[in-house]
Amino acid sequence: MNYRNYLLLALAVFVAPCWAEVAGTWLVTMDTPGGSRTNELTITEQGGGHFASMASPQGSMDIGEIQVEGDRIEFRFSRTYTGGEINMHYQGEVSGDQLSGTVATMRGTLPFKGVRK
Repeated sequence: MNYRNYLLLALAVFVAPCWAEVAGTWLVTMDTPGGSRTNELTITEQGGGHFASMASPQGSMDIGEIQVEGDRIEFRFSRTYTGGEINMHYQGEVSGDQLSGTVATMRGTLPFKGVRK
């Protein structure tokens, strides 16, 4: 093994603990004008990518591939309700078994918190 390989190995050992494990099932809660809502967000890792699905009292939906950079996640999806369609843009950060961030909709931006199930 040459010095470059040792350097890469040392860098991987140093940096890897800084990356959060985002895969898993999360109970995500946000306070909305209609009250507190908790959804189940499931993130899986497959083939180098991350994919998500969301389950709520209104049903489950596949979100598809999401963006993950270190301990940050980001994804968008649309949900159809009786009043029409709502587009949601989630941005969050994982810290151990905690997840926090914001979800932006056309009605405004709300904070959310999550805990690993």
